[in-house]
Amino acid sequence: MTDYFFVFTLPGLCLFHLSEQLYLTQMEEREKVKDKMEATSQIKDALEKQMESHREQHQKQLAELRQEISEKHSRIDELSE
Repeated sequence: MTDYFFVFTLPGLCLFHLSEQLYLTQMEEREKVKDKMEATSQIKDALEKQMESHREQHQKQLAELRQEISEKHSRIDELSE
């Protein structure tokens, strides 16, 4: 009688083991996706900071160039009077 019990429970144990393996694999995949999303987010943040820095540098450069143009226009006006 115990032989039949073993035969009937073995598939159940196999299914349980497979189910457990599937769950663990899914959890590992979720962790990988989470890690990739965090890395992507960090890269995005770094790029946004870099773009902001470049934007500020360009604004400063434009302001300096505009000031230089204004000074040269003033100098031209002085010389032409």
